[in-house]
Amino acid sequence: MKCWHCNSELIWGGDQDLSEDLLEENIVYDMVTYLTCSSCESAVEVYRKKQPKEKLLEVVPYDEEEGIVHDSEGC
Repeated sequence: MKCWHCNSELIWGGDQDLSEDLLEENIVYDMVTYLTCSSCESAVEVYRKKQPKEKLLEVVPYDEEEGIVHDSEGC
């Protein structure tokens, strides 16, 4: 990746996981990457947009012998 100011190569400085620090639902970004210009020493932070969580389907217990579905009450 090139520096916007001088077009030199950017050096990767590391990543930070933001999802562990900020557990709120309205957080837009979940990771930041730190870069530094090899020539003019500009600092760049790149934020990765948080991906929506997939909703899990609820598994309902099924009794093959009886051929019925059991609810959470055990009925």
